[in-house]
Amino acid sequence: MIKSLLLGIALTLFSFSGFSWTKIIKENGGFLGYKTVTESTSGPNTILACTDPRRTKCKGNSIGVLIESGGEIVAIGDYDAIEEEVMRLLTDENTSGSFYVGTTLYVTYSYNADAGRLVMEIYSLYEAQTLGLI
Repeated sequence: MIKSLLLGIALTLFSFSGFSWTKIIKENGGFLGYKTVTESTSGPNTILACTDPRRTKCKGNSIGVLIESGGEIVAIGDYDAIEEEVMRLLTDENTSGSFYVGTTLYVTYSYNADAGRLVMEIYSLYEAQTLGLI
C-alpha cells in the first residue's frame, strides 16, 4: 500500500516536470560491447552513455518509460527492437534520420563513422510534435 502511494506521488511529481526523453550515446564500442556504461538522469530525462570496447552491453536501468506532460505514461517497450531498426537503417547507409515506433514513440538517430559515435533519442509522439521535431 505504501509503495503504491509513493509510486503515485512520484508519477505525479514527474507529470509536472514537463517532458522526458531518453538519449543513448554509443561511442568507440567493441564487437562484444563496451567498457564503460554510464546512466544519468536530469529531472525526468535519461542519458545512457556507452564507450570503449569491452564486453558490457549498453543497457540502463531507467530505459523503458517516458512520462510526458499531463502525466500520461508512455512505455518505450522493446528497446532492442528500436536498436535493431536503427542498425538496419545504418546498414542501408542512412547515417541519420528518424522513424515512428507504433503510434506512441518517435526516434531520431545519427551516426558519425569517423568518430564511431551513434546517438539515438527516443521521444513520446506528443513530445516530438510539441518540440517541432515532426
